[in-house]
Amino acid sequence: MSASSVEQWDVFELALEGPRDGNPSVDVSLQGEFRQGERVLRPEGFYDGDGIYRLRLMPGEPGE
Repeated sequence: MSASSVEQWDVFELALEGPRDGNPSVDVSLQGEFRQGERVLRPEGFYDGDGIYRLRLMPGEPGE
């Protein structure tokens, strides 16, 4: 996946298409992994309806 840039305290959001059948809020698990040096953040994604899953992160400090 390509890199994206976001300002400190701004929100990075990734929208992904996925299954619409069953109960997506229970049947599908989505977790991201963001690294900055030794620091690792693993935010949980969520189902937003219409087969769209979202992952959001708000960086608390500048870096790559």
